[in-house]
Amino acid sequence: MRRWNRKRIISCHCKFHEFRSYTLTDLVNTINAATGWGWSVEDLRRCGERITTLQKILNIRCGWKKEHDFQYPKRFMEPVQEGPAAGRIPVGLEEAIRDYYRIRGWDEQGQPTPELIQRLGMAEYTEE
Repeated sequence: MRRWNRKRIISCHCKFHEFRSYTLTDLVNTINAATGWGWSVEDLRRCGERITTLQKILNIRCGWKKEHDFQYPKRFMEPVQEGPAAGRIPVGLEEAIRDYYRIRGWDEQGQPTPELIQRLGMAEYTEE
């Protein structure tokens, strides 16, 4: 029988819960019930921030460049054929991506800043 170290417990939930009024508080309560950790919503948000930052670090190691975020599938720039957006194409994608970088604490090149890495305690994952 395998013994689970508390750090190795994995939690997942169905994204469809979010459409049924399942909140972050509900998710934290579920995680706490399963693990006994006593996390707050802020702990959960920080965990998510660490996950997203680690994904970006790994993508950078695998050759990701800023340009990759601005290469859209061709269909993104084709007008929608029907519905309220018929005949329109998306606008403002570049600005939205830059805003996303800023909100995430990434630099203009889309890379996590040293300050973010330090705040999240993730220096061990970055290359020197």
